[in-house]
Amino acid sequence: VVRAWIDAYPYQFKFVVALRSGHGESMIAVRMAPTTSTSWSITGTVLHGWRLVQGRVHIADGAIAAKAPHGARLVVLPDGWIVAPGFWDLQVNGFAGAEIGDDPDQIAHVAAALPAHGVTGFCPTLVTRTPGAYRRAQQALAETRWPEGGARNLGVHLEGPLLSPHRAGSH
Repeated sequence: VVRAWIDAYPYQFKFVVALRSGHGESMIAVRMAPTTSTSWSITGTVLHGWRLVQGRVHIADGAIAAKAPHGARLVVLPDGWIVAPGFWDLQVNGFAGAEIGDDPDQIAHVAAALPAHGVTGFCPTLVTRTPGAYRRAQQALAETRWPEGGARNLGVHLEGPLLSPHRAGSH
């Protein structure tokens, strides 16, 4: 079970989300804006490519750094914890009791809830709907107040009826 995530794309440190045990809601989420002056050196098991290795991830002024800056805060992860990139979910129709649709508050609720599960970026996904419903959803997405500590919007994912003009409405 991956227990700690760092969103390092594009080399900007956004979140540390650490889970203490395999399932459940026991975690720590620390918001780190790219402009932060906080410096960290995180030591433990690191996902490097496709392998888990012992190592360090250094953060200087909010970005991944080649070496630890002077005065960096040292964090040693417990055994079994892993430092890895934040997850991107490319199809989110809803989450945490809220739906992606025509309500900006529900869209913001989804974005706020995702980081607690390691998702730092997502594509709000609109299921097949009428042209009028697409327009209402477009307006809701434009009016959404994206939460400061929430998963970021990577772009809207549209499901049908756009997949095939011969099978409109299928997906």
